Amino acid sequence: MKRILFFAALVLGVVSCQKDHNGLDVNANGEAAFTLNVALPEAVTRAACEDSALGGVVNIDMTKYDIRYILEVYNNDASNTTLRGSLAKERMVNYENDATSTSFSLRLIPGRDYRFVVWADFVPEIDVERDPATNYDYHYDTSNGLTEIAVINTQWDAIDESRDAYTKYFDVDDFSSTSTVNFELTRPFAKLRVVTNDIKELYGTLMPETAVVKYYNTKFYTSFNAFEQAVAGETTTAPELTIDLADDTYTNEADPKADANKGEMTLFADYFFGAEDNRVMFTLDVTDNTGQAIPTVTFNTNIPVERNYLTTIYGPILTDSNNVTVTINDAFKNGTEWNPEDDKYDVEIWDGKSAKEPVKDTEGNYIIKLPSELAWLADQVNGVTRAAAKTFQGETFKLTQDIDLDFNEWTPIGNKDNKFQGTFDGQGHKIANLLITGNNNYVGLFGFTTNGEIKNLVVENAKVSGRNSVGVVAGSPYTSKFNDITVQGHVEVNGKFYVGGVGGRNAYASWNNITVNVDETSYVNANSVE
Repeated sequence: MKRILFFAALVLGVVSCQKDHNGLDVNANGEAAFTLNVALPEAVTRAACEDSALGGVVNIDMTKYDIRYILEVYNNDASNTTLRGSLAKERMVNYENDATSTSFSLRLIPGRDYRFVVWADFVPEIDVERDPATNYDYHYDTSNGLTEIAVINTQWDAIDESRDAYTKYFDVDDFSSTSTVNFELTRPFAKLRVVTNDIKELYGTLMPETAVVKYYNTKFYTSFNAFEQAVAGETTTAPELTIDLADDTYTNEADPKADANKGEMTLFADYFFGAEDNRVMFTLDVTDNTGQAIPTVTFNTNIPVERNYLTTIYGPILTDSNNVTVTINDAFKNGTEWNPEDDKYDVEIWDGKSAKEPVKDTEGNYIIKLPSELAWLADQVNGVTRAAAKTFQGETFKLTQDIDLDFNEWTPIGNKDNKFQGTFDGQGHKIANLLITGNNNYVGLFGFTTNGEIKNLVVENAKVSGRNSVGVVAGSPYTSKFNDITVQGHVEVNGKFYVGGVGGRNAYASWNNITVNVDETSYVNANSVE
């Protein structure tokens, strides 16, 4: 079914048209014609099988749904705060079936500033004419307008692509001529999916049948303001999601006919209104087809999620949840092959032990993105013996994104016998949740450095304990340069002597632009009494 409602046509039927002195096509009310063309981001035709990286247009049966496009036009005069944000036109609604674009035709008064706000979502298809004054809301409540779009029901199936939705606003300042505007909508929320690739190892004996997702320590938002493209109604109350995997839409992702033994299954794919930069934690309880529970998988690393980005957790989740990767793709897959080089983040759920050699850039610098790559640096510097250790003198390590050590036990980079002598450039990124316990000497993110340089680095949240030469950033920064360093969040430092919040034994080190911005409960405890 396809029905396009052009409210402007009602006006044109009763008002004569004329040309103003600028040659504009205006009517008797002085309004000039305007056309707004809107497109969804999906650039593919629905395939024979589904892919959880794609959205509703691809993954749901469009013979059962219409795509509802809502347009609201607001006065947008920033100098008049009373006027700004008030509706300039009645809401216009178009319904399309299996179509990823629509057009709105309307008339505007020249010389004024406008903001066009569009929302698109899925509503069940019906065979009768729809009343444009009625809100045929399904997953999202739009009855209060596009400045307050609320979630109707949070107890949904976590694999339900009809929850997909799209939005955008567009400003036209000093409207002065007939014009046509084309723009593509984006999603107002983040999408999180968990894909396990170990189904082949289970098939024939055990198969996942149900999954329960429980979020914790996660911010959620109950509504979305499309005029400002902002979330509202912050809450930490999260729904508990139950998924029936016996009829999993995404078993053997990609094309099961061409790659029947790929062995992948999407355990869940979830949408939620997201801020610009948010984090989620959750547990995943899976029950097999014999009614037995597969051990609970806990994702207690702060998994990054961001509006209009797809976060994918991928790996042998049911058999080895420590060996997974987390990637965040710019926007959604949109029918193109996944390319790891396009990821905005590459996040690792680190086990506190694994080490992975980082790649080098074209200039020969080591690029560090993952905790395991930072651990590799520690392993290489410390060495098993002096002969095996590397100082990395004259070499540079660059941190290209934030790293979360997740309070796994950290082995400092460098010790009394094996010292780091290279350059570590944090490039403004942070290393979070550092934990060092015990009673060792030369304790910190860096244990012992000589003639090296640590710069442009933020360390957030640290619990560090040792005996001699203890600090968050460096236990013994001996004869090294430390420039543009920040320690923030909650910090606990315990030692006996040569203990500091940033550096421990400060012998001949150079410190410049050091910032400490920690909470009131942070402390440094130096107790030299045996």
